[in-house]
Amino acid sequence: MNAKITPTTRFVPQSSPFPPGERTTFDAGRNSLQIGASSLFDRLAASSAPGRQEFPMTTQITTPTDESAPRPTKSFTRFFPAIARYVMGVPLLVFGLNGFLNFIPPPPTPLPAGAAAFAGALMASGYMMQLIGATQLIVGVLLVVNRFVPLALVLFAPFMVNSVAFHSVLEHSGFPMAVVFLALELYLAWKYRAAYRPMLAARAIPA
Repeated sequence: MNAKITPTTRFVPQSSPFPPGERTTFDAGRNSLQIGASSLFDRLAASSAPGRQEFPMTTQITTPTDESAPRPTKSFTRFFPAIARYVMGVPLLVFGLNGFLNFIPPPPTPLPAGAAAFAGALMASGYMMQLIGATQLIVGVLLVVNRFVPLALVLFAPFMVNSVAFHSVLEHSGFPMAVVFLALELYLAWKYRAAYRPMLAARAIPA
């Protein structure tokens, strides 16, 4: 085999497909790959050695927090609707039961003439006092158990209007109590106003 030797190049057989300069570059790249593969095998062998503890890689994302920022506090006002329900519902529950059981004694002072005539007409109808008692009982139960509260307020609204008119025109001693119940009615209706928006639509589309 003939060989060509020069002072500045390596010994390259003439049968090699690489020119002298490219052959040197190829050898350097191959040596680098061998060194990298050897280093990789050494790491794999070290990681599989007994007694070596592996720790799983986890990614933890932390968000900056401002310790000085005030935390939101729950206000006591969130209990106001529940208090209003009980203050309004319990008396109505008692008055509704009294409409059927008559356990509350009548007031000692007689009613004015107009109020007595109105109450007598209601009792003479044979159904109106029972209807009023049943309405008070149903509304009181719904308010106390917190079920169908918007419906209970709607059922009680006609009685509330008549009660305010009765005590403002015919019998004045019960007017302050009627105003209290009216305020509770309006307050609860405002708190549950979202339930009345579909009913108060100017133009509703039938189902």
